[in-house]
Formats: sequence, C-alpha cells, structure tokens
Amino acid sequence: MIFNKKNNRRVFIKNISAAGIGSIAGAGLLQGLQAQTAANTSDGANTTILFQGDSITDGNRTRNNDWNHIMGHGYAYLIASRLWYEHPKKNFHFINRGVSGNTVADLATRWQTDTIDIKPEVLSILVGINDFVDVCLRKLILTFAFHEAFAGVDEQHVVRLLTLF
Repeated sequence: MIFNKKNNRRVFIKNISAAGIGSIAGAGLLQGLQAQTAANTSDGANTTILFQGDSITDGNRTRNNDWNHIMGHGYAYLIASRLWYEHPKKNFHFINRGVSGNTVADLATRWQTDTIDIKPEVLSILVGINDFVDVCLRKLILTFAFHEAFAGVDEQHVVRLLTLF
C-alpha cells in the first residue's frame, strides 16, 4: 500500500500489522491443516476451515454476497487465498465469522450458531484484544473520574491519597 493523503498513518499501521499477524497465524494454521489431513484417512479435500474471533479476524469483511470481500482483508483472507491457490482441487470451504468489537464473552454468546453448528474440521480462533482494551478504558475512565472528583484538592493531599491505593 502506498502512503498518501487518503491513507493516514493509522490505516498504514493497521494494514502492516494485519499482514504480520497473518503471516504468523498463517504458518500455524497451515501446520494444523497438515496435521489434521495426516490424521484423517482422506486427503483433506472438502475441508471446512472456520476463522472465528474479533476485528482482527473480521478484517472488514462483507456480510453479503460480495465474494471479493467475504473473507475480509486480514489474515483469514491471506490464508484462504494461499490455500486456494496452492490446492485448487481440494475444494476447501472457508468461512470467516469474525466480528469487529467482539470480546471473549461476545464470542461465547454466539458460539453455538457461529461455530458448533458449522461443524468445521479446522478452527482458527483469534480473540481477546477487545477484552484488553475494555479493561484499559475502564481504568482510564476511573482515572479521569478520580481527577475530576479531587480537582479542588491541593496536590499534597492527592499525593497522599494516591499512596494509600
């Protein structure tokens, strides 16, 4: 991707990060698929591979019949593209059920319909960053509330209060 006025630094960093994660996650999934194939008597043909998780898995995928973007633009897309290219006769079936903003609890609520009912032979789960962000934001909000509550107190008293915690 070329950096220009349309692509700010955040987009550039997001895309580079997704590519790095994709290359790391891709190697593990490829190894898992090879192990799964070796364990079965079949050659891995018609294997359903499910990508499950949060926004990193979602990769800005479409939720309609736009087949150009159904896998998103992240690691799930990279892995699916590579496997489709390298093994066109295996007829792999890829599904991306990542949902941006999901936490582990969110994934748990949709686990039956978005994972169990699909019955994948291979499952990739990448979730948890939103749980971490949620904890950090709560801490930040509490910090702001603390400072607002003690705005009228001089600094010596605030320092003494902070040492109590």
